[in-house]
Amino acid sequence: MKNSFKRSELVAVSEVDKYKNYGLAAKTLNIAQANLSRTITTVEERIGLKIFERDTRPIRTTRFGSEFIHHIKKTLDVMDELSSFAENYKQSLNDRVNICAPIGILIYLARHILPKVREARPEIGFRLTTHNTTATTGITVREDADITFTYSAPTNEPLVAKRIAATALDVYSTEDTLLRYPVSDIRDYERYPCIRVAEKAEQSCNWCLYDKNESKEIKLSVNGNYVVDNYMTGLELARTSNHFFLAPKILINEMNAPDLKPTLPTNTEACGSVYMVYRPKAYLPYRISVVTELISKLLGDDFSM
Repeated sequence: MKNSFKRSELVAVSEVDKYKNYGLAAKTLNIAQANLSRTITTVEERIGLKIFERDTRPIRTTRFGSEFIHHIKKTLDVMDELSSFAENYKQSLNDRVNICAPIGILIYLARHILPKVREARPEIGFRLTTHNTTATTGITVREDADITFTYSAPTNEPLVAKRIAATALDVYSTEDTLLRYPVSDIRDYERYPCIRVAEKAEQSCNWCLYDKNESKEIKLSVNGNYVVDNYMTGLELARTSNHFFLAPKILINEMNAPDLKPTLPTNTEACGSVYMVYRPKAYLPYRISVVTELISKLLGDDFSM
């Protein structure tokens, strides 16, 4: 656009009009008088009209200059109002924080974490949205999500992904399933029906276990009749379908599911991660920054895996 102006240029014109003197205006703006004069000349040349009569003392505005400066002042007021609105919105606590996560994590947050956050910051509200991740090469997040919790980090996203907890896993089944398919070695799972998670279902090795005796990771390729996009559904299927399912131990505690038994051999363990995903702090409203810091602290103190 030919006649577009920087805020600094509009402020320069306004200050010269205020003081009617280049020296005083330059001192107020903390710039050299020659630079201020050059800025005014640049604006006038861009418009093609004079703003100030330089041959008078004190400096006087031209007819065009008087009307132009009137509009400048209104424009600067609007710009200040806009900046104030943006800053106040960013600093405000009086709005809801949208938390998106798989249902199991939402249940844990609702029971153990968010009541403590509300106790610390009662003015902050929350919207909890179920969001199960199914991508095979890294998760995606919803556009309206302020904070997203996931079991895997996002890829190709300009977001912060903070690993906030390591979660112990086990392979669960009912006693009936275990009687039908006894487990004495972790390779047995490759021969038995297993429930797979959608984001790993197409990978050739979709269970990663750790052999404590041999101090090495073991990858298993499992198969079965079911693929799910969240752990809660998988655990319900493990109850009813004679399948094995690898899931976080914390969810078993939350579900109060005594009929589901851990089946990993004693020399084997499995571990996953929980990530909290949000925008970089430069673009983070204050209320979201407050919540992420509180949740990080509470999970660090409280998240027993």
